[in-house]
Amino acid sequence: MQNICLDVLKIIIHLLDDKEKMMMLSVSKELNKFKMCFTYHKKTLINKISELDYFDNFESIRAIGIIEKFPSHAKSVHFDYLGWMGKSTEIPQSVTHLTFANHFHFASSNMIPPSVTHATIDQIFDWRSIWNSSITHLTINTWVKSTIKYIPASVTHLTIHRFDDSIKNAIPRTVTHLTLNHNFGGCINYAPLCTESLMTHLSFGDSFNGTIVNVIPQSVTHLSFGYSFSSYLDNRMPQSVVEIKLHQTYNLPISNEIASRVKIIKIDT
Repeated sequence: MQNICLDVLKIIIHLLDDKEKMMMLSVSKELNKFKMCFTYHKKTLINKISELDYFDNFESIRAIGIIEKFPSHAKSVHFDYLGWMGKSTEIPQSVTHLTFANHFHFASSNMIPPSVTHATIDQIFDWRSIWNSSITHLTINTWVKSTIKYIPASVTHLTIHRFDDSIKNAIPRTVTHLTLNHNFGGCINYAPLCTESLMTHLSFGDSFNGTIVNVIPQSVTHLSFGYSFSSYLDNRMPQSVVEIKLHQTYNLPISNEIASRVKIIKIDT
């Protein structure tokens, strides 16, 4: 009978968010026993769940201060401001996504497991801790050019949100997808890497309205521009480009040469 109830319960729970799951499973003592049978996905402050019997069932956690243990099935960990993880604390091999707030401190430089593929990092960070990692998708909230030497060679997807320096000669050649967001508004200055780049996708945020003449790598196939972009698209665009996304407000004429070989998509975001 219990197995039948659990099967039915699984169907119902699958339709609920974490809060609704908790409410339903708290209705009775019998239902409360099933809390250990389900996974909880919403990001949760680790201090609030550390004493729960089903602590290991939380997939996304937020950590503040000294971290002594993690849920064994965690997939995403957000280290908050002034977080600290000692040498005896291990990030579970199940974790694939990490976010580091400013001033996070690692006790050693090899504490990120090879399972981690996605990382988001703020400006004030011990970059040496990710140097030997397997990260493929890296988001940098504030760009400082001196950090380039610490970007892992494994990174293929790089997103940069804010800038305090030029990115000239700074993007690793292994990057295939580059996104430049928010206040990047100047010239990309990427020409020195054009002949060596493996980049295929290049996206600019809403502030960008700089020149793109002779600075787009010849390997790029997909371009995306935001709200402020108002430069002409003509035959100086690399022949490799097959698709360009433009904001729906873009109203400059596009050359016949570009229109005949490139798919133009208008977007509203």
